[in-house]
Amino acid sequence: MYRRTFLKGAAASIAAIPFGSAFAQGQGAQLVALPPTIIYNEKARELEEKRINPLDAPIEVLRQYGLPRPPSQSSPAYPIWRDMFSRELEYRSFEITMVESLYRTNPRFQQVRAAITTSYEGSPNWSGAYVHPRDGNMLGEVMGSWRIPGIYMPGGLSGVLPPACSIWVGLDGQRRYVNSSLPQIGTRLQFRADGSTEISGWSQWWVRDQPPPITIPPIPISLNQGDWVFCMVQAIAASEATVVMIKLGLAFEFWSMNILPGWPVPVSNPPVISGATAEWVVERPTLFGTNQLHMLPHFDPVEFTICAAEEATDISPPGSVTQNLHGARFIELYEQVDGPERISVLSKPQRPPPDDPFAFEVRFVG
Repeated sequence: MYRRTFLKGAAASIAAIPFGSAFAQGQGAQLVALPPTIIYNEKARELEEKRINPLDAPIEVLRQYGLPRPPSQSSPAYPIWRDMFSRELEYRSFEITMVESLYRTNPRFQQVRAAITTSYEGSPNWSGAYVHPRDGNMLGEVMGSWRIPGIYMPGGLSGVLPPACSIWVGLDGQRRYVNSSLPQIGTRLQFRADGSTEISGWSQWWVRDQPPPITIPPIPISLNQGDWVFCMVQAIAASEATVVMIKLGLAFEFWSMNILPGWPVPVSNPPVISGATAEWVVERPTLFGTNQLHMLPHFDPVEFTICAAEEATDISPPGSVTQNLHGARFIELYEQVDGPERISVLSKPQRPPPDDPFAFEVRFVG
C-alpha cells in the first residue's frame, strides 16, 4: 500500500519523531510504502471478520471491543489516529497473562514539599506535571508520548536495589481526595541481575486503601530503549476506562483494553472517576509490599510530547475541550538525606517551550 503523506505545523514536528529522517530533515512530502497497523485485541478474529476500523466505528462498537473513542480533531493526537487507521489493518489476538509484580506504583504517599515558585512542588516519588480542570468541568481523558530512555548506574543517593523507574499518564490519583483512585498506563524500566535492562508496558487502576496486585498483566508490545510510545487513559463510564498504548514508528502497534477500578483485581464498592487531575509522571516506585522506594536510576531526559487532557461537564465526549500544559503544576522528585535539613532533588521537569504547549521534559539531576 502506498500513500503520500503531508503533515504541517505541530503535527509535522510530532510526526518527525516516529516517521523518520525525511520529516526530521525537512524534505517535504515523501512517497512511503506503509506497513500495516497491528492491532492487538482479545477479539481479534471478530474485528477482522467485521472489518472494524477504530477510526470510524460507532462508539458502542468501540466500547464492546475495548477500543477508545478517536481523539477530538482539535487534539494533537488526531493526526496519529488518522494516519494509523488509514492503512491496512492487521488484527492479532493475545491472552492476558500475569507476571509477578516486583514493584508497585504509588500516588504521592507523603505530604508534598512546596517549592519556592507557585507552579512547582515536591514529591518523594513523582516527577512531572499535572493539570486541573477549569470552569467546573472534569477531566475525562489524558494522553502523552515519550521516547523510552536509557537508564544507568549509579542512580539516586539511596533506595532498594535494583534501580527502577516507570513513566506513565493517568487520571486523578491525588491521595488528598476522598475515594481517590488512579487509572494509569505506561512503561517501566528496571535493571536485571545481569545488568541488562528490562522494559515493558503495563497498566493498572490503583484504588486508595486497597492492597496492590500481586501480579500485573504486561502489554503485548515489545519495547526497547529508544522506542517512542503513545499512551492514553479515557474515561468511558463513572467507574470504567479504556487504556491505550501505541508503539509509534513507520509500523504502528496498537493495544487497548477496558479496565475497572482495582484492575487487574476487582474491588467492591468501586470508586468513580472524579476527573480532578491529569498527570504525566516519571515515578520512583516502591518495593512490593512495603513503602521502601527503589533506587532511582540515572536516566536520559524523558521528553514528553502530545501532552493533552480533554475536559467536559461530564464523562460524555460532546463539548469536550482540549487542555494543554499552560497552567500546569510541575513536580520535582526529591530525597531527604541525613535528616530533614538536607534535601536533594533527584529529577525535575523543565517548562514547556514557548512554541509547543503540549511538550515538556523531565531530567535526572541527582
